[in-house]
Amino acid sequence: MTEQPATTSPSPLITRHWRIRWLTTWIVLVSLSAFTASMLVIFTSAREGFFLPVLATATCLLAALFDAWTARIPNPLTYTAIILGLTLSTLAFILDYAHFPTAVKWIAAPEHLSYSFAGFFICAILGLLGTLVGPVGGGDIKLLAALGAMLGILEVGNVLIFGLTVALLYAVINLALRGLLDKACRVTAIQLLELIYLRRINVIKDDSKPLPKNMIPMALPLAIGLIISQIINLQSLMGVAK
Repeated sequence: MTEQPATTSPSPLITRHWRIRWLTTWIVLVSLSAFTASMLVIFTSAREGFFLPVLATATCLLAALFDAWTARIPNPLTYTAIILGLTLSTLAFILDYAHFPTAVKWIAAPEHLSYSFAGFFICAILGLLGTLVGPVGGGDIKLLAALGAMLGILEVGNVLIFGLTVALLYAVINLALRGLLDKACRVTAIQLLELIYLRRINVIKDDSKPLPKNMIPMALPLAIGLIISQIINLQSLMGVAK
């Protein structure tokens, strides 16, 4: 979920936005994703790379944490992810044209450049349609568009299938627990991100405001769906390598 009405009381992140150094955050995300992707190639002996899928997973997980912490997904996260997805897909296209197949495979961009742009536009349209028929926030739309740009129209379809399935299970379990699952996720995210960005551990009171009942936090289901999709792809690539 995302942008709350202007009447909502400011969160610690909003009131201390100067403490969030997005350049540093993205350097860490890209570096960790590059390292993880390289290790996956080495230890699985896969013939394909994993960089963009791993970066998309890291972005989605961080978005889920911010969503639980502030009920917002920050624009510097989603907009930069969209730009990176389209730019890296374009770079892979140029490298392929210049005959650098190893670099192209390591980036793991969509097979065709058009898939990346199609994924971006179609996911953005689907997200906008979602606001008409259900409780989909603007941050979720931008996150979905970012995943489309990074993964391409074909792969993001699998992520959506898994993500919506997880969202349905999440909603059923949360309903059975009468909102306790939402609260547990929110408290965990607040503790983690305040420790990282604000260098403190905040004691969460029992009377903390719950998330809006008509909103479904889609960032976490999308992150889980993306992880499931990549595990299946990894098993497939390992099978091919054998």
